[in-house]
Formats: sequence, structure tokens, C-alpha cells
Amino acid sequence: MNIPKSSILERELVSRIRDSAREGESATARAMAATVIVASDSIRAASADATIDRLMGRRPARVLHVRSGSEGPSRAWTSARCALDRASRGVCFEDIFIESPDEEALDPRIWGPFLIRELPAILFWNFGPGALTECGCGPFCAERVDLVVADGSLDFNFIQGGGDAPVRNFIDAILQTIADAPAYSDLAWERLENLRLAVARLFDGSERRGDLAKIVSISVSLRDSWSEMLVEGWLRSRLSAIGMSEKVEISLVQGDAGLVFVLEGGRRYSVGFPTGSVALLSYSDTEVLELGFRETDDGLILANLLDDPAADPMYRQAISAIRR
Repeated sequence: MNIPKSSILERELVSRIRDSAREGESATARAMAATVIVASDSIRAASADATIDRLMGRRPARVLHVRSGSEGPSRAWTSARCALDRASRGVCFEDIFIESPDEEALDPRIWGPFLIRELPAILFWNFGPGALTECGCGPFCAERVDLVVADGSLDFNFIQGGGDAPVRNFIDAILQTIADAPAYSDLAWERLENLRLAVARLFDGSERRGDLAKIVSISVSLRDSWSEMLVEGWLRSRLSAIGMSEKVEISLVQGDAGLVFVLEGGRRYSVGFPTGSVALLSYSDTEVLELGFRETDDGLILANLLDDPAADPMYRQAISAIRR
């Protein structure tokens, strides 16, 4: 693959950052916070880049866009973008694009030299969990990448419609990736933080906590199938901790976003989300509580992952508890 020397692209970036910061009337630019590698094919490149673009203005980063299946010959180029933060400092992206018509652009030997050793490195992987080791990224990632990030909801869309076997293979591939990667994070799981907090509040207090042992069934209805499965697995893992996993029926249903808990005697508790930042907790005695949360924006999620590139151990517990 005919990729220019890293020193040439580095010099180009220095010039572009200066020009971009000058255009934004920023006297100073914040130092890079991390390196983000966006690995995708030409089909998912636009959506993958759009997700990372939500970081713009939040954290400065070097972004390596490595793409397979592109039209034309292999090529590489740079660009720079800056926005101003509240202190009028430039929050800049250093963009390095590497494309190839085959899968060569994904080879860590191609994009590895552009990592900044002193900064955490996050790999945003858009090929599904099973392909990470197949492309040779596994051993390299274990040594040089701090966190592998995926969007499980989008990955899952590519394997739907094939019955339970592909779903089981998908789950097993994630578990294998978790074992091989230094750390693994799923944006679909991170987006569910408000829901998990709301469920915890639903059974808050000594009286409500006692009702946990009276749960007969739970119905889950969310915006996509993978998120529903994650919530199912999370509920099973939590119920298992109190010896209730085998006693409670959990079903995935169509309807408004939320969860409904049916208790002994027909009482119902529910969690609903009329908006992404507001949860309504409803009880059989007609009591309704409204809770406010911060928006689960992908940009904020990514910024938090850059600040603390670590995996959530509850995610693996939830994945392992999904029944398929």
C-alpha cells in the first residue's frame, strides 16, 4: 500500500491545525486528549464518522479514519477542524484518512505509526465483534489500544432475520472480543445508563425494595432489538444476585419505550421515557414520580470514554445472561 511517510503527514497536520485555529480566531489550541481510530468499510464510513463528529467541541483528538472497500487506488490525506470551547481555546480534530480498495487499510502496521504514544488510544470498530481478531488487530490492540468501542445496535442490524443461531454467534463473538481486547465498550449499553438508573430508583426505599421478591414478570420495550436484549440480560443478572432469575418471566414486546414489572396480586410498576432525559416512574397506587437525567448523547458518552477508557464489568454480566 502506497502510504506517505508518517513524518510527511505529521508536518501537514501541524500546518493545517495552525490554519484552522487561526480561522477560528483562537490564540491557543488545547492539547490532544486521545487518538481515535475509526475503522469501517465504505458503506458504514459516513455513519461512523458522524458518530465521532459528535465529539467536536468537547474533546480535542487525533482521528484516524481507516477505511476498506473504497473506490479507486489506496490513498491517504489529512485535514484539521477546530471549534472554540468556553475559554475560547481551540478544540481541534487532527484528521488522517487512510483508504484502500481491499482490507489493507485496516492493518495496524499501516495506521499504527500515527498513534500518539503518550495519549490513550480508542478503536471505534464498525465490522462486528467477530472480525476484530480475523483482521489481525487482536494482538496489536492488546498492546497499543486502550479501549475498543462498538455500536452493538448497528452491528446487530446486520445479523437479524436469521433465527437464534446468528444471535447466539453474535453474543459469543462479543464475549470472545471482551476476552481478547484490552477493554470493550458498547455504545448501545452506555445509552441505557438512564434507564438502569431509573429502574434502580423504581425500587428505592425499604418498602419498594421488598417488592423485588414479588416480581412475577417483566416486559421490555425499547427502540431496537439489541438494546432490549441488553436490558433483558442486565435484569437477569441483577435478579440472579437475589436468587430470583428463574422465577421471573422476561418478555420483549413492541410498544412505548419502557419497562413494566408485574408483581404478585396483579400490581404493576413501570418505567417510561417520554423523552431521553425524563423518566416517569409509575406505581399501582397511582403514584407517579418524574426524574430528570442528562441526555445520553453519543458525544458525551465518547467524551467520558476518552477521559476514562475503561470497560463496565456489568456489560459482560448482562451479555452472559442473555438467553438465546
